[in-house]
Amino acid sequence: MNFKKSFILLSTLTLLSPVLMNVDNVSANEKVTNEQRYVERESQNLNDTFLDVYNTAKKLKIEEIQTDEEAYAFLLQNKKYISITSNGQIKEDYNGHPILESLSTEEIETVKNFVYRMNSLVANQAISIDHDLVFSVMQNIEPKVTMRPQAIAIINIMYTTRNNKNTLKSVFNNAPFGTRHAVAGLYFAQRVRTGGAWDMKAQLGTNTSYYIDDLGTTMTGETIGNFHYGYVGRAVFSGATLKSAAGMYQVISGTSSVKYYSSFFDDPRDQAQIQRGIDMYDREH
Repeated sequence: MNFKKSFILLSTLTLLSPVLMNVDNVSANEKVTNEQRYVERESQNLNDTFLDVYNTAKKLKIEEIQTDEEAYAFLLQNKKYISITSNGQIKEDYNGHPILESLSTEEIETVKNFVYRMNSLVANQAISIDHDLVFSVMQNIEPKVTMRPQAIAIINIMYTTRNNKNTLKSVFNNAPFGTRHAVAGLYFAQRVRTGGAWDMKAQLGTNTSYYIDDLGTTMTGETIGNFHYGYVGRAVFSGATLKSAAGMYQVISGTSSVKYYSSFFDDPRDQAQIQRGIDMYDREH
């Protein structure tokens, strides 16, 4: 498939962003605006790619179903047997029509696998699918509201952290048409950015301290966020990518000092907690 947009690696490197430190030269509102612009731009790029694939697949002459594009083309060209359920997932209903008789067992399995993977992406709020079977990136995922304690609290973070890691890995594995890094990178960036569903600093409070029972240590909301970023992101991306992406994001946004060059342009205090999350992931896997 010849995509109009060749942005997969670029989107991963520019979008990934941990919970960022306090800065003097960029206001909180400006930082949120910059992050939102990145997300909107890369979402549009990915939606353009999905639309390109859609337009090509509608006209694709299917000789054998072996790829995502061919499985997608089969669904589009037999759309009268396909519907979208109330929860936004694909449902096949051939009503005894012999259309599947012309397919081999392997081809049927390829189509079923494609449908399963797309429905998994919908369930994880990575994409939405309209009634024409056009895919779009999900945006504006609301975070869960967390009550902040007035005094130091004892909490566990690894259950949620591991669940988020598994979700990101699932999104990466199930993304179609060779867009794994783009889909997973955007999915991750949408959630760890300021105000995102995985923005631990916003949920827990930047300087609020917690005793992390399952790690046996005390951490603030900010350090929890950076640890979470490193651990979860490592499920898909290398440690170097995670740290350089975070740092380069801050450089582009004008929020980092050149004096931190030796630490990938990021604040070394953030880097230490990001690395802690990366190291723990690597030990467990």
